[in-house]
Amino acid sequence: MLDMRIKQPSSWMHWIFIGPIDLKQNADAVLRHELAHVRLGHSWDVLLCDLTCRLLWCLPFAWMLRGDLVDVHEFQADEAVLQGGVTLEDYERLLVRKAVQTQFLPIMNTLRRGAVKKRFAMMYSGRSSRWSRLKLLYLVPALAACLWVSAKAEEYKTYLNGKLVTQEDLQAIDSNTIEHVDVLKSQKTIYIETSDTPEQMPQFPGGDAAMQQYISRHIRYPKAAIESGVEGTLIAEFTVEADGSITNVNASGPSSSTDKSNIVVTAYRPSSVSASGKDEGIRALQEFTEELIRGMPPFEPGRQQGNAVPTKVTLPITYQLN
Repeated sequence: MLDMRIKQPSSWMHWIFIGPIDLKQNADAVLRHELAHVRLGHSWDVLLCDLTCRLLWCLPFAWMLRGDLVDVHEFQADEAVLQGGVTLEDYERLLVRKAVQTQFLPIMNTLRRGAVKKRFAMMYSGRSSRWSRLKLLYLVPALAACLWVSAKAEEYKTYLNGKLVTQEDLQAIDSNTIEHVDVLKSQKTIYIETSDTPEQMPQFPGGDAAMQQYISRHIRYPKAAIESGVEGTLIAEFTVEADGSITNVNASGPSSSTDKSNIVVTAYRPSSVSASGKDEGIRALQEFTEELIRGMPPFEPGRQQGNAVPTKVTLPITYQLN
């Protein structure tokens, strides 16, 4: 289609639009460029891409895709022009002249579309060799390995705090609460432990000050601990259930697996008491501390997302001889 008003040659579907000046001065390069757009069906690509941008307007990648598509279209059309016999120097001068023209047709294929500097770089770079393209085959084993690893991961059983869970359950875990992960390849099992700290910790009736007053009123120094000269801080662990009751108060000695105890004396008063006497004093403090904690009134339970949940509590109690 020839029209006096056309300053920027362009094409749409099977139509080519050109002005008389370009038809007289640049007919060979312009027509080869626009015929390449028509032959390769670039108008259909633009329509599909614009429809995608309208549907996914809020996603930046959709608009980035459109810009990349325009560049690829121009690279292909430029290649067709140069292969048709137009010299690189003449075609570069034509592109520079068209780049400064003001007429802009966003949906049509025109000579000025795309980044001119990038198009010049592509013209000088030439085609990649067949060997360079074959290098992409290196990605095939890597992708296959990734897919194999992903498939293998699905075969593992996963336990969360001792309970068998599904992949959907795992996705709901807050990663900040994960304390420990064990992977047993021989058993194809994954063990995940999370912290038991809820959003709101349990509270003694009246708060921490009231709990300290309760301990001060009820604490007693066992006779065996006095005679053996044992003093220090005991770390007591117990569970406040969802109804506020206290359970799992454990004052036993070190376990064979962890070599740790839930209630531990961390200091001694120097004395001539034998090791067996000190052990007896420690046991006396442990037993009394256990009774002290079990005798506490019900706590205000811990809460997670507004719901009462069982919560593990650690409470240090200090024993000191005068």
